[in-house]
Amino acid sequence: MSEGKWKDSLLKSSLPLEHAVAEQLAKLKWTVWGQYAYARNNESGASVDFSVDIEAHKEYSTDTHWLATLQLLIECKYASPGVKWLFLPYPKTAELFGGAVRVFDQAANKRVTNRQLLDSIENDMPYCIRGISLFDSGFDETAIHRGATQLRYAMPRLATQALSSQITDIHDEDINVTIACAILVTPAPIFTLKEGLSLDDVYQAKSLDSLVTEHESVILWDSNAPDRANYSMRLFGELDAEALRSRIEKYRAVFEPTKRLKYPPTTYEVPRAISEAGDHVIVVTLKGLKSLLVRLNRAGTSAAKSIERIASLDFDRTIGEVNISNVSSVSPLK
Repeated sequence: MSEGKWKDSLLKSSLPLEHAVAEQLAKLKWTVWGQYAYARNNESGASVDFSVDIEAHKEYSTDTHWLATLQLLIECKYASPGVKWLFLPYPKTAELFGGAVRVFDQAANKRVTNRQLLDSIENDMPYCIRGISLFDSGFDETAIHRGATQLRYAMPRLATQALSSQITDIHDEDINVTIACAILVTPAPIFTLKEGLSLDDVYQAKSLDSLVTEHESVILWDSNAPDRANYSMRLFGELDAEALRSRIEKYRAVFEPTKRLKYPPTTYEVPRAISEAGDHVIVVTLKGLKSLLVRLNRAGTSAAKSIERIASLDFDRTIGEVNISNVSSVSPLK
């Protein structure tokens, strides 16, 4: 190998970055599973295998019940020294919907009743339309776009898997709420264009610093993409429709409102959960990753502690069926 060229090739492969991210996760006691593989149709309509670089999770449970899994899908994109990732923020007039950290409990007999810390993850993250890699000789937006796209299509698959388990699990203690987040990691510094910026400001600027604001993380938000919407609906079609309808109807039949759970479940929540799963991608610097992971675990712990049952399941082995009853007659989750 030519002296020095192998190093550039290795770095551009993103393998060292993936290694650094995986080690950071392990140090913070996350379970790292490796790649998250899924399939979707390409432009020709053929099914093609894709993957996200890293899947990691934390589990939360009581002595008797599995409560929740906080699942991360992480894509790693290397950027050479000197490259900056620059993002276009959404205008303040745009109506945006939060949810960078998704909760999939729509088909479960358990509900997260306090999402305050989950929602607060994005408080200091500006919402952005798109981003580019900016360097002295030009710019490129393919790396950011491809990384975000991998995550946007993986998240609906993850949602479908979580909801399918909720529909088919037969033991109360096994039903699990999935909390999930899509993360794009880069070693490059992250910037957004300043509010009120004009073309004259750019013409007259002597450095990029006068035009931008630096951040540890931003949110790339994209909703109602037609191809992704069709993809999500195909995934919804893979669910057992009769099992879903039956479970939800039985939950509704025994549901009793409480102070924190006022409304019974509905079937329309399930396809919406899948279709919206890929709307948000958190883009974070490698330096900011540790802080984000710590905050996510804290938020996941809080959410898991707030979980309440809307119904109780009991599997009757003599007839091979699941009995679903009101939670007032069973012990609380401990």
